[in-house]
Amino acid sequence: MFWRNAALAGAAAMIASLAVPAQADVAQPTRCEEMNVRVYFDHDSARLNQAARETLAAAQRNVSDCTYAELHVSANPGSLQVQRGRAVLAAMHGRSWNVARVERQQMAQAASYGGPDYVQVLMTPNRVPAAPALTDQNAGV
Repeated sequence: MFWRNAALAGAAAMIASLAVPAQADVAQPTRCEEMNVRVYFDHDSARLNQAARETLAAAQRNVSDCTYAELHVSANPGSLQVQRGRAVLAAMHGRSWNVARVERQQMAQAASYGGPDYVQVLMTPNRVPAAPALTDQNAGV
C-alpha cells in the first residue's frame, strides 16, 4: 500500500512539474500602454543620439502588443524642428503605425535660437485628435 501511494505521489509531482512551464509561457502580460516622452537633440542638430534612440526603443516596447497604435511627434515650427520630427518617424520604422505624423506643438514657447532642443513624442493605443501637421511649407522662418 505504501509503495503504491508513493508511486502515485511521484507521478503526480512529475506531471505537475511538466505543466508549470507551459502555464508560465501563457501568463505573460501583454505590453500595450500609452507613452509620452521628450526626445532631446544636441543644439542645432536633427540627429538622434544614443540616449534618444534608447528612449524611443523603450517607449516603443510599451506599445509593442497594441493592435492599434498612433505615433504623434509634436514640434515647434522651424525647419530644424521638422527635421527632428522626421528623424523620430524614421527611427520608429520597426513597427507599423496606424497614424504616424509630425504635428505643430501646442503652447510651447520658442527661444530666440529657434526653439527647444527636443520634440514631444506620444505613442498611444487610443485614437487622438490630430493637431495641425507640421511640414516644411508651414515651418516658418
